[in-house]
Amino acid sequence: MKLAIVIINWRSELLTLECIRGLKSWKRLKPQIIVVDNESTPQSKQAFLSELKSRNILENKINLGYTGASNQGIAHALQNGANFVLLLNTDAKVDENCIEHLLQSIANNGKIGVIGPVLKERFRGQNSYMIGGRNIAEHRHTRTVLSPEQFDNRTFRDSIDVDYVPGTVCLISRPALEKTGELDEQYFFSGEIADFCRRAQDAGFQNCIATGVTATHDVTKTSSSIRQTIYTYYNFRNRFLFIQKHENHRKLWFYSIWIVRGLVDIAKSVASGKFHQARAIAMGGFDGIAGRFGNQNDRLN
Repeated sequence: MKLAIVIINWRSELLTLECIRGLKSWKRLKPQIIVVDNESTPQSKQAFLSELKSRNILENKINLGYTGASNQGIAHALQNGANFVLLLNTDAKVDENCIEHLLQSIANNGKIGVIGPVLKERFRGQNSYMIGGRNIAEHRHTRTVLSPEQFDNRTFRDSIDVDYVPGTVCLISRPALEKTGELDEQYFFSGEIADFCRRAQDAGFQNCIATGVTATHDVTKTSSSIRQTIYTYYNFRNRFLFIQKHENHRKLWFYSIWIVRGLVDIAKSVASGKFHQARAIAMGGFDGIAGRFGNQNDRLN
């Protein structure tokens, strides 16, 4: 049972190195660790060579986004015989016991194609627990969130079905990858895992959260300026792509809902002085409706 872990680096070598070193400290699992280095530089490559063999460092002179880089890493993993591929964000911490539990869950139930742990996040001084994601066409806030008290008093089974497993810590079986296909690179960043999980469901697989294990996601390590512009833009724009692909029979209804939500969010952003965020939402709406997908980072600067 061979495990490969794919990590995407984009201008965050120190965080990526910290992530790699944590994985290398594992005692029982010895996964193949693959770093896909977007906008790679000689300095970033040299940094990663201190921890990994060169064959596991995939260099991209341009930014392929989360989607393109993940596809590159997944393809490399499968070519090297991986039975399971773990997509792991650099700002997430996951221990060996957690991943062993996820692997065992798939071994016990061959219908599971995608699985992840509960994500523990700390935001504005409060802990919260994320139990998977919901349909991104229907829901503004797609992740199911529990307070510490709710989580401690949970009555879930060991694993629960969800619409999608967040790409923060996302374990995918080889059969699910081979039958579902690669991530859709039109998304570029945000929404691609929700899309993949929907297609995996359509192919007969389950998407699950293992409620008995947790991983930590440190959202404070993501730049606030990136969240106000890049994340906001793609998160909003890609709702329209998801609707086109998976909810086309209700396209006009969902488009109307998201246009209204976008207008409200633009007004709120302007009122609070977040003009870059307001512009990102407006651009995301126009591009989503016009079908302008893929990498649009240059237009966001």
